[in-house]
Amino acid sequence: MKDWLPPVISNIIVIVGWYVVFQQAKSVKSREEIRDLVSRIDKTIDQIFSLCVDYYSEKNLGHQNFTSADIRAKFVLLSHLLIIIKDIDVNKVISPSLVQLRKNAMGGYFETVEYLDQLKIPNWKSDLAASASELQFRVEQIYFRHVGVLK
Repeated sequence: MKDWLPPVISNIIVIVGWYVVFQQAKSVKSREEIRDLVSRIDKTIDQIFSLCVDYYSEKNLGHQNFTSADIRAKFVLLSHLLIIIKDIDVNKVISPSLVQLRKNAMGGYFETVEYLDQLKIPNWKSDLAASASELQFRVEQIYFRHVGVLK
């Protein structure tokens, strides 16, 4: 009766070991996918910032390019990427930062004939940069909470 016990125990240990390795591999893959999503969100925020600076620059005096459409499209993309995160804290943590970025990006003059009046707002570029950085920070914070580094 004792002859079958060592092979069974060793097989159980091997199966449990493989299960643990498999679960760890799934966890690592999930973190990599979320990290890629966070990187894409950061890149989109940087693109919005660059497009806003171009939109309100002196070289856009004729207001003849599609920069405004690009800015709106990037905000839609950003909103959809944030939906993918599906974290409970997204609305509470990220939404205020996203709203502030939109306000700083568009001001009250977006898509009007007075769009260059944005340049008259004191420190609008620094406010835009600060709100973009704040949003990037909040997304990183959600990422680290998700992977278990922050509680």
